[in-house]
Amino acid sequence: MKSIRVVMLEARPRPDSAESTSVAGGFVNVYSTAHSEEEALRIASAEVSEAGWDVLAVEDSFLLSREQAATTPESLEYFEQTLLDGVVVVFHTYPHDGEAPDVRH
Repeated sequence: MKSIRVVMLEARPRPDSAESTSVAGGFVNVYSTAHSEEEALRIASAEVSEAGWDVLAVEDSFLLSREQAATTPESLEYFEQTLLDGVVVVFHTYPHDGEAPDVRH
C-alpha cells in the first residue's frame, strides 16, 4: 500500500464519559487503510464515538504516503501501525483550563 487516509477531527468527550471531568475536548487524528474518503470518515466517526466522544467538526481529510510520513518519526510510526492494524486513533486533548494539549493513543 502506497498511502493511507488521515481524517482530522475536533471532538469532545460526552458528559457520561470518564474523561469529561478532566478533558474539555481535543483534536483527533484517525489513520486508516480505507479505500475512499467516505469510508475513512465513517471509520473515524465510529472510532471516536466508540471512545465516548462526540465529533464537533471534520478539520481535514487527506492521503498520506510513506514518503510524506517518513519526514517525522512519529508520522512514520503511525503509518506503519495503520498498515498492521487497519486503523490508528490519536487524541490530542486539552483540559478545561485551556493548557497545552496532551496526546493519548
